[in-house]
Amino acid sequence: MNTIASRLREERERLKMTQEAFAAACGVSRIAQVRYETNIRSPDANYLAAAAEIGVDVAYVIRGNETGDGGNAQLRPITTLPLEIDLWSEDEIAAYLKRDRRTVMESITCHPDFPETIRLPSATGGHGQPLWKAREVVKWAESYQGR
Repeated sequence: MNTIASRLREERERLKMTQEAFAAACGVSRIAQVRYETNIRSPDANYLAAAAEIGVDVAYVIRGNETGDGGNAQLRPITTLPLEIDLWSEDEIAAYLKRDRRTVMESITCHPDFPETIRLPSATGGHGQPLWKAREVVKWAESYQGR
């Protein structure tokens, strides 16, 4: 069935995010995410705005047509970058490592041999959220293979 719930799940999977990581990025619990994806509840505007910020095609989720063009789009652009140049947030690291965000923040990113953080300047003059080079995170994780 082609519903808001099914299209929301499709978008989450297109972004290669777990329900937990996606929910955290959109400011809700994993349980709320499950309810949205199973058509038990409907997401609110704040949730959809946050989803748009992480690359969700909200027009597609709501109306069923891609990028709000009335269904004339053939393909939606892929919003992921190559691993070699991508920067990951704690949520993306959590999704990759299949861990919850709290574990990543409290136990993994502070690990002595974890890759160094990058903090880009924000629009307000401070520093933005911490980011890590995706390829370095993958290399770090793979160094634990077989241990």
